[in-house]
Amino acid sequence: MLVLLSPEFSGSELQVAQLAQVTGLLPYDLRTRLRPGVWGVVRVLADFEQARLLVGQLTALGFQAVAIDSAVGQDPERKIVYLRGLEVTDAEMTLRLSERTMSVPFGALLTIVRGDVHMGRSQRGNTIGAIAGQLRSTPPLGPWAGSGASEAATMGDGRNPGVTDVFAAADLHFVTVPWIARIDARELEFPSIVPMQSNAAERLDILVDWLANQAHVRVDRHLRISSLGSHTVGSRGVASTPQGSVPPPSRRVGSTMSDEHFDAYSRLIAEAERRQRAQTV
Repeated sequence: MLVLLSPEFSGSELQVAQLAQVTGLLPYDLRTRLRPGVWGVVRVLADFEQARLLVGQLTALGFQAVAIDSAVGQDPERKIVYLRGLEVTDAEMTLRLSERTMSVPFGALLTIVRGDVHMGRSQRGNTIGAIAGQLRSTPPLGPWAGSGASEAATMGDGRNPGVTDVFAAADLHFVTVPWIARIDARELEFPSIVPMQSNAAERLDILVDWLANQAHVRVDRHLRISSLGSHTVGSRGVASTPQGSVPPPSRRVGSTMSDEHFDAYSRLIAEAERRQRAQTV
């Protein structure tokens, strides 16, 4: 079980001191794990009851904390479906999938996770890279943003030879259904509210911020700095059909290529947001 602090954490001296007293961790360790404005992992506990008790202690001190199972990152019910187009009004958005369209009120949007998807990036490659980086930075004692699709299609991350494609993406998570609507900035038909003179990544950021403002939800852009990003290991293929408001198969469903690291992180962020919303209702 992962015990997380929500982005409301400010990182003040008082908060860090309170966390150190409750968790038994050193202030230095807490500052390493937790950053203001970002979901962060306070403790990793094997026992659900211990995690529940720690969340209760943190809540009593005024923190907004949740406990989630790390296996959520590999949940086959949380299937990723690529959008072909998106239309918006003041009250709702229309998702255009491969064979049908769906009208969704903004109130159904839970959160948005924005980042760069590295198709073919594996959990193992990401873990090895992270360990190597830590070894290089530890003392002895102790994106793609261009507008050219051809350039992006041959772009790799420089470490994992399995990565063949990198693109700006955003995952739309919903309150009542488990499947995820993913936007590939290079291929989405953007709504008219987004100026076309900007490049694909900039258009995506404009759209994401507009949607978040309409739905009053957070946008997470913190895969590279959140300690939650180091708890995505253990992914397996997502193959089963999600339950509830099932969209038609995506044109990419048949592909075995995915970004296991980003996919798992996106699911974990959504689950944390869902748990936090349930606590405040």
